[in-house]
Amino acid sequence: MLAIVITGYALSDGSAAPAPPREQGIEVPEPTALSPLDLQPGDCYNAAALPADGSEAPISSVEAVPCTDPHTAQVITKLGYAGQDYTDVVDTRAPEDCAGETQALLRPEVLVDPAYSFGQIHPTLLSWPRISTVACIVVTETPTTGSTLI
Repeated sequence: MLAIVITGYALSDGSAAPAPPREQGIEVPEPTALSPLDLQPGDCYNAAALPADGSEAPISSVEAVPCTDPHTAQVITKLGYAGQDYTDVVDTRAPEDCAGETQALLRPEVLVDPAYSFGQIHPTLLSWPRISTVACIVVTETPTTGSTLI
């Protein structure tokens, strides 16, 4: 079983305009600044490094890039938890669910490569009633190219 060792939370008061919708599975055509809440499954991006000790760090913006460009992170999937308790989801459910999704959706060589870490991005407690989703992510300190997904 994989351990979720990094985490971040997205800063959003819900007042910012969301990014224009994209079709699922269509990557960004060029580097684009996004709220981490606007990332979609499969998106590759660059963001500040998250704490290796498993503590949380705020993320206000990421640079989404085509997966063929150098990047340090990718969204594995997004999970919805509408109507569920924030603390229970963030502390227990999402890490367990993300671990299962990571096993199912990442290439086997990524799963065993110590250069990669796995985690989640979730909204703040104040944003949770409006945005109750968690993004499962894979990150690396050394920029890479290509997708980590199967």
